[in-house]
Amino acid sequence: MSPPSAAERTAPRRSRLLRPSVGEPDRPSGSPLGRHRALLSTYRVELLLTILVFVVHAYFYNGGSWNQDARLGAIFAFVEPGTPDTHTFRIGRFVSDPSRGMNTGDWARVGGSYYPAKAPGSSMLGVPVYYALYNAERLLGFNPATFRATNLNSYLLNLWISAFWGALGAAFLYRFLRTHRGHEPDDALVISLVFALGTLVFPFATQVWGHVAAAVFLLLGFGLGFEKRRHAALTAGFFAGSAVLTEYLAAIGAVAILFHCLFQRDWRERVTVQPPTPLDRSSRGMSEGAARPRSVEMTASHRKANTLRAC
Repeated sequence: MSPPSAAERTAPRRSRLLRPSVGEPDRPSGSPLGRHRALLSTYRVELLLTILVFVVHAYFYNGGSWNQDARLGAIFAFVEPGTPDTHTFRIGRFVSDPSRGMNTGDWARVGGSYYPAKAPGSSMLGVPVYYALYNAERLLGFNPATFRATNLNSYLLNLWISAFWGALGAAFLYRFLRTHRGHEPDDALVISLVFALGTLVFPFATQVWGHVAAAVFLLLGFGLGFEKRRHAALTAGFFAGSAVLTEYLAAIGAVAILFHCLFQRDWRERVTVQPPTPLDRSSRGMSEGAARPRSVEMTASHRKANTLRAC
């Protein structure tokens, strides 16, 4: 067996997870099944990483304290019908409720009403999920307001508010390191696992906080700032704003993302949302078409001059 050549020795390593399975076509077929298989093959590392991190985060649940009860109380108050607090974030009836275990001191009193002294983003994230849970439990004959149902719903809400975003952030970080930073697959995988399981993302993902979601929103905004698509800057701004809505201190990172997007070379194209008009396209085509004959003419004149010099 001949030793590897210099090109083979210097070629970048490729993770086994990214190698196509034996017998798989190199190009996706035109059928929907073929496209889905190609998509899963392309992003299978991200998918497996998301599942792994989500399962680990979901396995641990640290219950609630003042911070969590304030956020959960706002979710319950907004969704549960038949009270003066419905469709509001007033948590007066949850400040001290022995029947449901809700007891928090993280409140702000305005006009005789109590509100959570927290950024509203995490509670806003939980409202659609709890709306579905509440109505499903009512249809099944359960009372969502019992102590046991409240604990179960709090855990399920945490899966969406914290655990899911921690898992998504790990997968996005892996793809970002591979696509935009040129990391090897194994290195990017290790960094993503350390991010999800070796930093404060892990403990904060086991309770209803806003920290994990805000951090991942900032990560998404920063990563999208590298994209070349027209609406990437707008999407980055959306996630940066969502981070501030979830945790106010994320405004520091949002400002950094703003400058990151503005100081890209083609930031004007990213910020512009108006597509080119047919007149712009025709003008561009006319200018390109006019440039080609001129370049041919200049090349011919240079050749003629060189021929005269040779003579």
